[in-house]
Amino acid sequence: MPFLEWREVCRDFNGRRALDGISLAVNEGEILGILGPSGSGKSTLLRVTAGLETADTGKVLLNGEDLAGMPPHLRGFGLMFQDYCLFPHLNVEENVRFGLKRKGWSPTRREERVQEMLRLVGLQGFGKRNVLTLSGGEQQRVALARSLAPKPRLLMLDEPLGALDPLLRENLLVELKEVLREVSVTALYVTHDPEEAMSLAGKIALVNAGRLIQLGAPEELIRSPASSFVASFLGLGALFAGTCRRLGESWVLDTQIGVFPACDTGGLPPRGPAPRYPADSARPGQMLLVRPEAVRLAPQPRAIRASAHVISRFFKPAGIAIRIALEGTNGQDGELEYMLPGTGSSGAPQPWDGLREVWLDPARCLVLPE
Repeated sequence: MPFLEWREVCRDFNGRRALDGISLAVNEGEILGILGPSGSGKSTLLRVTAGLETADTGKVLLNGEDLAGMPPHLRGFGLMFQDYCLFPHLNVEENVRFGLKRKGWSPTRREERVQEMLRLVGLQGFGKRNVLTLSGGEQQRVALARSLAPKPRLLMLDEPLGALDPLLRENLLVELKEVLREVSVTALYVTHDPEEAMSLAGKIALVNAGRLIQLGAPEELIRSPASSFVASFLGLGALFAGTCRRLGESWVLDTQIGVFPACDTGGLPPRGPAPRYPADSARPGQMLLVRPEAVRLAPQPRAIRASAHVISRFFKPAGIAIRIALEGTNGQDGELEYMLPGTGSSGAPQPWDGLREVWLDPARCLVLPE
């Protein structure tokens, strides 16, 4: 039996469907990332789970028990939001202690738990500090300690790092993952940032327009996106519309940048879908995903030639990144970032000088439903 389960959960707001038949499950001790663009329904799903919103139809089950009608404070869940919601009139210790007093813990047990939580989040010696004097990262740690202190059955985090700068967010992601593993709490992590979700969660539920689009481990979503929306949202590469047609005994995909094999025998990864159309038909509505690693700057066996030009180049720690636009495409949809090792020399000819064409490895491309 799953620890937490949603069954066909729907929620409407003023005629707009915020959740549209969401069904998924979480095992005990698992960290589930709920990922999606703004307005996709991810925060609504969290609020329905917490009991702050009521589902119009469907069920939320905890260890098989329907949570309908159970008040939020009786569910035993911890919540942590982007703005932390700390009490400005209380110091660090008092903020962490707040939930323990409401739970009826004894004074001695409360003090032991507060110090344990402050050590866990690296804030030893901060107990008497005013929370308004803390940095954003330190306030985030206090909020986490307060959420974990009452030993919640489920911890829910709604964009908790969204207000932090990129470097601090990256460092805190590592610390947050270590803390959650140490306490072995089941957690839901809501975010619009794919990198955050993939860094922290063992499984990701990608949602859009209130619907579950794909569920799987981070590597599964990267290796086998379920649709062009998934590939686009995760930034997996450039997408090109195409039409599948029969060519001899195989299927190919006609696109504006060339003709690509469209079934397993044509060199695509085994997870690439193989269309099953009648022999005399041609069907639009397929998309070609060209991953950055498919690009070759020199001819390769079985590679497909495509016209291209360099838009820009910039330095990164791993080397030089060049932004390539494939010809015959519209806007940024046809752009790819290609990495070159090393920093290069300004006086020497560079691999991108005079670039007019590239070669694309079909084995690094993928045919997806639109």
